[in-house]
Amino acid sequence: MTEDHGARIVRSLIEHAPLDACLDVLRALTGVDRYQASAGVEHAVSLVAEAAQLLGLPKAHVTTVPAVGEPRWFSFRTPVAWTPTLGRLRVPDARLVVDHAVQPFALATYSAPRRGRYRVIRPSAADITGRHDLRGTVALVEPGLFAQGFTLEDLAGTGTEGLLLTDRRVVDATELRARVELPPGSGLFGFSLTGSEFDSCRSASVASPPVFADINVRVAPEGRMPLLELVLPGQDPQAAEVWVTSHLCHPRPGANDNASGVAAALLLAASIRAGGAAGLGPLRRTVRFIMGPEFLATAFVIHRALSSGTRPRCVLNLDMVGEDQQVCRSPLVLERSSTTTYGTVDASLELGTRLAFEATAPHPGTWSSEPFLGFSDHALFADPSVQVPAVALCHPADVFNHSDGDIFERVDPTELLRCGVAGAVAVALEAELPRTGPLRVQAGRQWAQERWLEAVRAASARTEAGSAWTAGLLATTADRLGRAPTAGDGRASSGSAGPRYERAWEGPMNVRELVMGLPPALRRRHDYLVREDKSVLSMLFNALIRIGDGDDLAAILDDVSWNALRPLPDHAREHIVEVLAASSWVRAC
Repeated sequence: MTEDHGARIVRSLIEHAPLDACLDVLRALTGVDRYQASAGVEHAVSLVAEAAQLLGLPKAHVTTVPAVGEPRWFSFRTPVAWTPTLGRLRVPDARLVVDHAVQPFALATYSAPRRGRYRVIRPSAADITGRHDLRGTVALVEPGLFAQGFTLEDLAGTGTEGLLLTDRRVVDATELRARVELPPGSGLFGFSLTGSEFDSCRSASVASPPVFADINVRVAPEGRMPLLELVLPGQDPQAAEVWVTSHLCHPRPGANDNASGVAAALLLAASIRAGGAAGLGPLRRTVRFIMGPEFLATAFVIHRALSSGTRPRCVLNLDMVGEDQQVCRSPLVLERSSTTTYGTVDASLELGTRLAFEATAPHPGTWSSEPFLGFSDHALFADPSVQVPAVALCHPADVFNHSDGDIFERVDPTELLRCGVAGAVAVALEAELPRTGPLRVQAGRQWAQERWLEAVRAASARTEAGSAWTAGLLATTADRLGRAPTAGDGRASSGSAGPRYERAWEGPMNVRELVMGLPPALRRRHDYLVREDKSVLSMLFNALIRIGDGDDLAAILDDVSWNALRPLPDHAREHIVEVLAASSWVRAC
C-alpha cells in the first residue's frame, strides 16, 4: 500500500510538472555567459526570477554581494567581477580567426584585457624552468607541458602575455572547445582552441617564423555575485528547513552544467506547489531553493545559517541533471551523503529516483546509487562544522561537460522530468507531506538493506585488501546502519596508527584554498595527480573532513576507503599523507 501511495505521489507530480516552461528557461539560460560575478549571471538571475513568478511560485528574493575577491564566508572568497565584452584572436599566417561572441568557450575565464600584436611561440620546458624572458609573446601551450608538472603560474612567470591552449577533445568526430579558467588577477589572457586550430598555429610557427597573433580582449570591471532564493513555506516555521541547491554559474551554453539543475529545481518547486493544491496536502517543513555561483552561494547560506544558530534538516543538490544518456554517454548517478552524515534523505531520494524511472520506464536510461565524492555544492555540508546530510543527482560521465558541446539539443526532456520528480519525492518526504510517514519507514528499511548488501559485495570483491580492511568495512557499515555485526567482524586498522591531526580552519573545508597554500612543488604534484586521477581530489577531501574526531591517520584513511567501498590506491594514500604533513590547515597533536 505504501508503494502504491508513492506511485500516486509520482503520478501527481508528473501531472503538475511544467516541463515545457522549464525547458524554455533552460534554453534561455544557454544564451548567457554566466560567470560568477558578471552582468551575465545577474541577467540569468532575472530570467529565473521572472520564470518563477510565471510558474506561480512565491516571489524570489535576490541578494547581491560586491565582487572583490576577498575572504567573506569562512575561507571562501567573493568572486572577482569579470564581464568580457570582446574576445577576438586572429593569426593571419594560420588563417585562423576565433571570436568569443560566435564561438563559446573561446575566451579563457578571467583573461586580462589586451589589444595588440604578439609573437606566437612554442615554449619548451627549458624556457619555463630557466625563466627566459618571453615578454611580448603569446604561448602555444602543448598539453604535454602540464603533464610534466608545469602550471599556469609557471608560464606567467616567464613574462608571456597570453596562452593558446587545447585539450584535443573529440567526440563522434566533432572537435570540442574546452573550458579554460585562468587565476583571477594573473595578468594573462587566454584562448581555448580546438585541436585542428592549435595545429594550424603550430604548423605556421614552424614553417614561417615569426608568426604573430592579433589580440583584442575587452573586459568590463562590473558585475556582482547574485544569490536567488525561492521559499515554499511549511506549516511549522520552527522546524528545520529542507534545502535544494543548484548552481547557476557557467560560460554559455552550459545547458546540462548547470542550466539543467536550475530548470529541474523550478520544475520540482512548481510540481510540489501545484500537487499540494491538487490534493497531496501541505508541507510541514519549509523548502528553500538556493541558486547562485557554485560553492560560493552555498558558503554564503551556510555562513548565514550557522551565524543564526540554525541548520537545514537535509540538502538536495541538482548538478547536471538533464543529459540525454545515450548521446552524453552517462547514466544518472545518485551520489549519497558522506558516511559521516547519513540521513533519511538518502533513502528518500533513492525511493524517488526508482519511482520516477518506473513511471517513465518506456524511455531509455539507467541510474545507480554511488558513494559520496564531493565535487559539487553538497560537499560543504559534509564538513563537521556543518554536519548536514546532503545528496546529489548528476551525470558525471557526460563527455560534453565543460565544453562548447554542452548545448540545449543534448538535453533530454524526459531525463530532466525524472530528476525533477525524483527530487520532488525526496523533498516531499523530508518536508513531511501528509501521509508519507509509512513511505519514509519503508524507504529507510530498503535503503539500509541495500547498503548492507553493497558492503558485503565490496568486502567479497576486495579480498586483496586483507582481512582487517574487509572486517573494518563490515563493522563500520553495521555501526552506521544500526545492525549487529556478524561473528568475526571487528573494526581494525589496516595500517599503523600514525599521527593525530586537528583542524586549523573554520567553517566548511575549502580544498582550493588549502591547495593554493601548499609548497609549490607539492602543489604541482597535486595538480598532476588530479589531472591523471580525479578521485585523488575526492579522497583528499574525504580525509580532511574526517579530521577533528581524535582519530589517528590510519583510522582516517581507512574510513575514507570504507566510504569509497575500495582500498585507497598507494598514490592517493601517499599524497594525503604528504598534504597533511605540509599544510598549515591542519595541526599534528
